Amino acid sequence: MTKLRIAVVGVGTRETSRARGYLSTIKRLHDRWEICALCDSGDALDEIGERFGVSARFRRYSDMLDQGEPDVVFLLVPSDGQTPLALEAIDRGCHVPHGDPLCADAPNGRRRG
Repeated sequence: MTKLRIAVVGVGTRETSRARGYLSTIKRLHDRWEICALCDSGDALDEIGERFGVSARFRRYSDMLDQGEPDVVFLLVPSDGQTPLALEAIDRGCHVPHGDPLCADAPNGRRRG
């Protein structure tokens, strides 16, 4: 079985990281998935990468998509910034699971398409 290559965007801070739960689950399911890349602009990127054994770490999202070659992208960034990131990943053929609403109201949702 081919493993899905998963990238996680937004590792959080050293003190509070939503990504830790995602990364722990992905690691437990290592026979199906692999973490191919992490992306964040914050200081915790290297610490989280070391903790979970992910050497491919990026500060620029487009670099992560180009070099990390993910099949799936988890966007753990604030909701108001997810739409352009999701669209770029989808345009490159990535799957983007999404649990947060893309907008606060219907008119804004129609505008975002």
